[in-house]
Amino acid sequence: MELTASAGHLDGVTVPLGDGALLAGIGAAIRHLAPQTEIIGVVAEEAPALQLSLAAGRLIETPDSDTIADGIAARVPVPEALALLEGLYDSIVA
Repeated sequence: MELTASAGHLDGVTVPLGDGALLAGIGAAIRHLAPQTEIIGVVAEEAPALQLSLAAGRLIETPDSDTIADGIAARVPVPEALALLEGLYDSIVA
């Protein structure tokens, strides 16, 4: 909410993506307050479990998550994340 209030028009926002909670919250707020804004989730290249899961439409676990970005080093996606994130992002990049 603070992003849209202080920045005005936003072309896009990038949001760290680990278990999906942060993207769900920011995505919901941005979709409501600034629906024209592009929302991009960003995973660590070596921790793509949720990116892979969202692309496949099913849960995909990865054998490891070898990254220093420990806040987004998810290896096992939260099952509810797939449905929760539906419509709340435009793309996911590593």
